[in-house]
Amino acid sequence: LHAGAGAGVGSLGRASGHVLLGTALVWPRIRWGIRLDHALVRRFRIDPGDLGGNLSALTAGTEVSVPVELGPIQLLPTAGVRAGSVRARGVGGGARTRWVPWVLGAAGLSLVWPVSNPWRLRVGAEVEVPMVRHTFKFDDRFVTNSQGIGGLLWLGPELGFR
Repeated sequence: LHAGAGAGVGSLGRASGHVLLGTALVWPRIRWGIRLDHALVRRFRIDPGDLGGNLSALTAGTEVSVPVELGPIQLLPTAGVRAGSVRARGVGGGARTRWVPWVLGAAGLSLVWPVSNPWRLRVGAEVEVPMVRHTFKFDDRFVTNSQGIGGLLWLGPELGFR
């Protein structure tokens, strides 16, 4: 089991905070797991007036890692696919909430340090490639475009049962 918090940039067109939760089955040469990821973009404002909104993305998917032992540290190259949706919610004006599909592929690298049995500390970096693109507008005013590539850095605990 692992959890994490971090920051992302790019895919949603703005910087975002991330929280994630995952679990995996572990064999000597491979880890196969599932992961839930929630990205939150800081509220944006549109001039003039009190117009603005929020963006967030919720995805779930599968990932595969190939563990590489480097002494007490474990290196985890990982690839995965996640699907879900982006939620755009306007504030003021003709505000409304809209959900749009969100599918992305990800590749990354994590380092896992043993802290105490069964706890470990895991830090990860990923490249995300959205397979769908969206343009976000508010009352016909351009807000942002989702991008073709993004990045994510995260840190969190891992609990292992062997």
